[in-house]
Amino acid sequence: MSNQTKPKNKFVSLTVFINLLTLQVFLFSSSASSNEQSEREDAIRQVLAPYVDNQVFSGSILIAKDGAIIFNQGFGNADYQWNISNTGSTKFGIGSISKTITSVLVMKLVEQGTLKLSDKLSKYLVNYPKSIGDQISIHHLLSHRSGLPNYFAIPGWTTGEFNKSISNEKFEKVLSQLPLSSPPGTKYQYSNTGFFFLARIVEIATGESFQQNLNKHVLSRAEMKHSGLHENEVIISEMATGYQLKQEGGYRASRINRHLFRAAGDFYSTTKDLFHFEQALYDETLLNKQSREHLFSSENLYGWNRNTIKLGKVKKEIVSYSGQLLGFNSMITRFTESKSSIIIAGNNGTSYFQRMQLTQELAHILFEQPAEHNVRVSMLLHKALYENELPQLISQVLRQPSNFVLDISGIKALAQQVNWAGLKNEFNQLEQLIKSLES
Repeated sequence: MSNQTKPKNKFVSLTVFINLLTLQVFLFSSSASSNEQSEREDAIRQVLAPYVDNQVFSGSILIAKDGAIIFNQGFGNADYQWNISNTGSTKFGIGSISKTITSVLVMKLVEQGTLKLSDKLSKYLVNYPKSIGDQISIHHLLSHRSGLPNYFAIPGWTTGEFNKSISNEKFEKVLSQLPLSSPPGTKYQYSNTGFFFLARIVEIATGESFQQNLNKHVLSRAEMKHSGLHENEVIISEMATGYQLKQEGGYRASRINRHLFRAAGDFYSTTKDLFHFEQALYDETLLNKQSREHLFSSENLYGWNRNTIKLGKVKKEIVSYSGQLLGFNSMITRFTESKSSIIIAGNNGTSYFQRMQLTQELAHILFEQPAEHNVRVSMLLHKALYENELPQLISQVLRQPSNFVLDISGIKALAQQVNWAGLKNEFNQLEQLIKSLES
């Protein structure tokens, strides 16, 4: 009997050995993977540190690789008054990325036969001058080729007159009185006006509100459960406050009549919801293949840009878009060949230049490419503005420029942000610094 049990014992021993070996390999693999993720997160934080420490960035960052999230964290404050920190689930105004979502909504209605890209503005807006409306198509509105001027052309816009309450109907009448900047279809000219009209077209064509259409055709389909329209006076849980620099240093909360930007720039979202949105554009969750090809065609680019960025010796094709509305800012960068992405959402007026620089630095980590990370003088100037010490730092830069990493483009971008914040004296100081450095 004992002789018959030996093979069984050997088999059991061998099975236990294999199981133990498999467990050890699994644990080693898991440990290596965990260490790799920890090292990557440390590297990401090292890149972000000078942006956060110098008040250049406050917000959330999401990084995805091969369609999976590998990093989603918040930095800085969502609310300075209540000392509430940003997290990976904080909601932000996303500015003109709203246009990318509106474009998908419109293309869905075209796909369903509710709208046609060739439909003219006059078909829906009966009070708009017909002779002009007959020339402007939905395609022109989506592609910024309508010839409609931007909001800055409205008398009283730059003086804040439209921060007062005004109905959509009255604002539509104001926009309808503006002369064209160029003949429809002749050239690209960025316009919020066109997207305001698109929201009205969607409502008239469907008989439902823009918000209802947004929920039905985009947000629910893409599982964007923490996104929507940022209406005036509506309290939204976990919503960050948008901030701009103020005259005496520090930040001030920015105020604007949001509903005038509804289809053009008044959406709020989280980095994770924006990830869900851009990933849904790889399949038929939102649009069929024909609609997606039309959306991303280089001839159309309804709310997206195509470009190439260099990471060391490697070049990566990207599809991206960005947004900014007062203190809120955002950027989605898609690496479509690998379904990877870098998503930025912020609340302290980070310039387009700095968002692009940050994206490029993070992309080096994402694709494991070596890179240098410098604290540029534009970052130090941003902190000096926050601490009300701009003249002192400018004096040091002019006296010993070799001690600083000079980035003229970054300073110009900062000057633009300062100008938008209404800080004329600080704007003039930065402009003078730029002239001195360029001479």
